Amino acid sequence: LLIQGDVAARLMHLLLAGLGALSVYAFLARREGPRAAWVGVALLASAGSLLTLATQAYVEWGLLTFGFLAFWALQEALDRYNPRWLLVSGCLAGAALGVKYTGLFLVAALAGLLIWRAARRFTGGYRRPFPTWNHVALWCGVTAAVAAPWYLRSLALTGNPVYPFFVEGWLEGWRWDAWKADWFIRPGTGLLTEPGRLLAAPWELTVLGIEGGAVYDVIFGPLFLALLPLLLVVRPRSAWAGGALLVTLVGYLGWLYGAAQSQLLQQGRLLLPVLPFLAVLLSVSLNQAWRLALPALSIQRLLRVAVALVLLLGTVRLASDWAADPPLPYVLGAEGRPGYLERHLGDHYRAMQFVNRLGPEAKTLALWEPRTYYCQGQCQADALLYNWRYLLHLHSTPEAIYQALRAEGYTHLLLYGGGLRFFSEPPNVAVNSKHVLALARLEAGHLELLYGPRLAQVLQTPLDAIAGGGYAVYRLTPERP
Repeated sequence: LLIQGDVAARLMHLLLAGLGALSVYAFLARREGPRAAWVGVALLASAGSLLTLATQAYVEWGLLTFGFLAFWALQEALDRYNPRWLLVSGCLAGAALGVKYTGLFLVAALAGLLIWRAARRFTGGYRRPFPTWNHVALWCGVTAAVAAPWYLRSLALTGNPVYPFFVEGWLEGWRWDAWKADWFIRPGTGLLTEPGRLLAAPWELTVLGIEGGAVYDVIFGPLFLALLPLLLVVRPRSAWAGGALLVTLVGYLGWLYGAAQSQLLQQGRLLLPVLPFLAVLLSVSLNQAWRLALPALSIQRLLRVAVALVLLLGTVRLASDWAADPPLPYVLGAEGRPGYLERHLGDHYRAMQFVNRLGPEAKTLALWEPRTYYCQGQCQADALLYNWRYLLHLHSTPEAIYQALRAEGYTHLLLYGGGLRFFSEPPNVAVNSKHVLALARLEAGHLELLYGPRLAQVLQTPLDAIAGGGYAVYRLTPERP
């Protein structure tokens, strides 16, 4: 961001995506041959969400790439009995932990693999020179040291290295309490209440998952689920396969545990970092599928045709998206940045432009709007979509809420009507009539509408008509004498 703004952030993620795909190819090419390597990359590319996220300022490819490279370096260390590769692996594992908390599952699996190899050093009457427990401690120490700056930063800013977790237990947390923790985790809303869906999660991820959808919000593509039984029939015999399978299982079970506990943890993108490990396993099984050949049918050729067909359909989908929204006019300078942003963000960008004209003294609280990147002044986003509910939790009446907002220096409110409507209808009901009534009372008694529709109009507009719009900007009226 400091080098070249938000475009540089997107290019960084694209670079990490290219590095991740290249890593899968190089790993397989060195160990299984170019044919298996191309299949591995093809399987990875068949996950539509990975291609979509690659061009966005996001973090998933960072976690995916660092995690897979850490595994590769660990395999090199184990194969060569070389502690220098342990240092490389530890640095990469620490980088994965620095990207996202969920990197813990990948790192824990790699640590488990290394500990297992150290524990089996003396099996079979032969003492292997590597890895020793000192090597395990070295890898863990390097991992912790590389990850530490991010957790120390969180400790300095919030008083908790893993904020906002464990705040109500043994750690502190800046402006965090039991109510926020319960809203953030939402225990009891996961798949544990529907055991059938818990067992069918791989099927649902594949069939129901769609970007922007209400369920899972990810596109995995059909190949991973369709080829998964191949691992049972044609088991990879490579020495590294057991480790890759361990990482895949730990990553999946970690995601499944979270999905069982909370609806918020059912996000399918949290499972994306295990895909390179599953891709390399399936590519080897597919490369060895010649063992399943029938007199009149080549199973291996049939499966490769299926992979090619899925990739072709994915390419057509991407091409149609580009045709509908070509990026070249902006890239070549034919379209300016404001025009591009207004075309893509619509009402959101226009509302932010209005907020920016309120003046340097304005301080705006957003309701049901987590995005405030384009606000140039003081804007408090509704990052976890609880701002209004939390105000009602602390202050039971609109009058008390008004006084609290004034005391904190807020001068304006930004209401995202589309978000309010989305969270007031099934299956995402988080706003009830009590919340709406209190907001209406605040609007009637203490707010002056400056921009956008009134609350009554927002409530009367169908959800599909107001999605992405319905922004309103209010000014808090002066206190009456």
